Amino acid sequence: NESDGSISQVAYSALNGKSTTSNEQLSYISDGGYYFMCVNSAGGFDVNNKYQLILISSNKYDSSEPDDSITQRKILSGIPTTISQTIDNAFDVDWIQFTVPENKNIFGTFQNASSNGTYKMTLYDHNLNSLGTLTQGQNFNGLFAAGAYLIKVEAISGADANTPYNITFTPYDNFNTRKTVSGSATITDSIDNALDENWIEYSTTESTKLELSLTNPNSNTKYAVDICNKNSAGNLVIAATINQGDLKSVLLSSGTCYLRVRSLNGYDPNTKYTLSLKVDPNYLCSSGDYVVTTNSDRNALYINGAPVSLEYIPSSAYYPGGDASSHVTMGGNSKITNYGIVNYQGKTCVCIEVSDVFIYTWVYANHGYNYEHLTVPLGQFVIDLQTGQCIDGGVLKWV
Repeated sequence: NESDGSISQVAYSALNGKSTTSNEQLSYISDGGYYFMCVNSAGGFDVNNKYQLILISSNKYDSSEPDDSITQRKILSGIPTTISQTIDNAFDVDWIQFTVPENKNIFGTFQNASSNGTYKMTLYDHNLNSLGTLTQGQNFNGLFAAGAYLIKVEAISGADANTPYNITFTPYDNFNTRKTVSGSATITDSIDNALDENWIEYSTTESTKLELSLTNPNSNTKYAVDICNKNSAGNLVIAATINQGDLKSVLLSSGTCYLRVRSLNGYDPNTKYTLSLKVDPNYLCSSGDYVVTTNSDRNALYINGAPVSLEYIPSSAYYPGGDASSHVTMGGNSKITNYGIVNYQGKTCVCIEVSDVFIYTWVYANHGYNYEHLTVPLGQFVIDLQTGQCIDGGVLKWV
């Protein structure tokens, strides 16, 4: 203070010499005048090895300065976020803190368009334990526990006060970060970006009629929930899709299925949707609750995690006979009537009636083929929900 000769502290290090590198830095935005620097021991001394104090001034710097020390770090709130700053000299270091409000899978990018500097970024937890280092041009993806994290950006070589580097942090949910749910449940979450998909693993130990509804307060975004199962190859197959605002029921056998909430149009990280899962103890279904089809995975009945289809096999499917023979097979759509859950032979079963199946008949005669199709009824089928086997009325085939 030139008016009274007093001095007042404007920047300090609270690390007591224990930094994340051998160097410790401070920065200050000066209005001009006289400044004093004090270096003192935080513990012990060494009369043989000298420290080096370097003072560098930069006439051009970004609006986040001063941020060269952890005590001067720029504090950001929330995810997703974008950081755009510069390394204005070879000794410039940028410290940034961001907070993950809940356990989230985070996708990050680190880009630098400058040809005058090469930078690296180090990620730390709140105790300054290093979680890894990226060089410019690299991306990362990992599961972050809720809490505060620190970033240090520094130059490997060169610097550029005119060209900013860019760091992005975006929540990115995928199958490997799925929630686990059973019974009735209410799930709230958000679709945070165009890549975001929220997965739920749903398990039940008995046959279950599950009522699903998806609500989204933001009328400018449209979401849907897919009900998926794994096929015999281990791949996820969509069994049904329910759009937001709809109320639908599905019949599940014991086992595991997977729910995926995804965007149909837009996203909003600040508005949470609500997915309601309600177990209905009344197995008897109303029209349209759940159906079996022969040609569509999107509306298939799944037993023990695998879809089932109906196959009509006549008593004589192939007729050989000299120059004339015929072959009968089923194709096309069928009309399904679902009569709900029944107790049959002491087993919990679903009873369905299948009719109007198109039967294609190929007839070989006089060294040529002709074919025609007929519509025939098949009758009722009783399916054991625990085994997926048809125990009366027809033949079931795994798809």
